[in-house]
Amino acid sequence: MTTTINAKAKRHFLVGLFLVCMCGLMLQIIEARILSVISYYHLAFFAISMAMFGMTGGSLFVYFRQSWFPSERLLENMVWICTAFGLAIVVSAMLLISTIVMGSSKIESLLMALPMVTLVWLKLILILATPYFFAGMAISLALTRSPWPVPLVYAVDLIGAATGCLVVLTVLTLMDAVSALFLVGAFALWRACSSQPRAEQRATLARRYWRWRACGFLHGPPRLPRSLRCSRWAMRRSSHTG
Repeated sequence: MTTTINAKAKRHFLVGLFLVCMCGLMLQIIEARILSVISYYHLAFFAISMAMFGMTGGSLFVYFRQSWFPSERLLENMVWICTAFGLAIVVSAMLLISTIVMGSSKIESLLMALPMVTLVWLKLILILATPYFFAGMAISLALTRSPWPVPLVYAVDLIGAATGCLVVLTVLTLMDAVSALFLVGAFALWRACSSQPRAEQRATLARRYWRWRACGFLHGPPRLPRSLRCSRWAMRRSSHTG
């Protein structure tokens, strides 16, 4: 039984890692295309710089806060981190398309608008780097906290990134870049759902439920969520049948 659970956890983990690496590369390429439109064309590769900056920040955060991310809670942490990754992509897309990068060929005009230009670029850095911060956290946890061999995990990482480079070509052929960003966000949220087996999701939900009960956030007679009630009823029925 334990071997079956470990095999399922391993499959969910590797599929989730594959999707997050695929989404990271797709996000870089799509943002490079959008930046070539809303800013100067030669600054399109600014997206790649922000990807490296954000992922480095996420990895350093995991490194300096090791007590927050124990190995036994790997899948649970991966779920919420990748949910934040997907939501950050959606919010970043909406803010990115509403940002106008100002510039001027005249030095006098540029100096007069320098404070506003600085604020716009700082805003753009924050918009672009935030999703990669969560992606860096997820990949760092996958490489340093997983109980499975590092070569296997790293191979899935590289395969996912390579697949993202190929998939984005088809996606950008079928739809515009902004719609493609929302599609990448949907892929990332799907990754969060695939990171944790259903049985562990029920266990996590149960722990949070009783934690809220103990803190007094929930009132009234104890009542478990429907999924947990159904699983408990199934266990009782199987025990009576046996």
